[in-house]
Amino acid sequence: GLRMGLNIRNGWKVIAGFLYGTKQFTHEYPVIQDNFLGTGKVNGQLTVLEAPLLLRYEFPDIHGLHLYGQAGIVTLVSIEENYEDRNPTSPVNAATLSRRVDPDLLEAETLTWNLNTYPGNVHLAVGMRYAFTDQMSIEVEPYFQQSLQKTKGSSALSYQKKLYTSGVGFG
Repeated sequence: GLRMGLNIRNGWKVIAGFLYGTKQFTHEYPVIQDNFLGTGKVNGQLTVLEAPLLLRYEFPDIHGLHLYGQAGIVTLVSIEENYEDRNPTSPVNAATLSRRVDPDLLEAETLTWNLNTYPGNVHLAVGMRYAFTDQMSIEVEPYFQQSLQKTKGSSALSYQKKLYTSGVGFG
């Protein structure tokens, strides 16, 4: 991806850019129907473009070490969303209704969506940049992102989820 910063005041920067990435999740859920109690499972994989708009504060450097904190919003545009739902009550798994079955052994129903927009994901990060020289440095940035909207998923299959992401960025 690409991120750019604009200095606006002593220690304060506005950061914007575009990043390409993937996000994956697994969610198990209880299934209750008539006298049946079982477990379903959803696997989701999203390929996304992220457009962050962040405000960063950089603390004064200590011998080439720059520490910072940043917060802001990130808009996600999903290039593709793939969902697999393994539900024991779906028609493809009708034979399993009389017994409990490991959700990984069930047949999956799949859905694919393209080009959905999820604005307003909250982004929080702390990080450090170490400058070896004026032209060369390394940056490490642990972050956390919480979506404010549910994924497209499927309201019919009941797996629209608000996702959170954590990770470490390197640069």
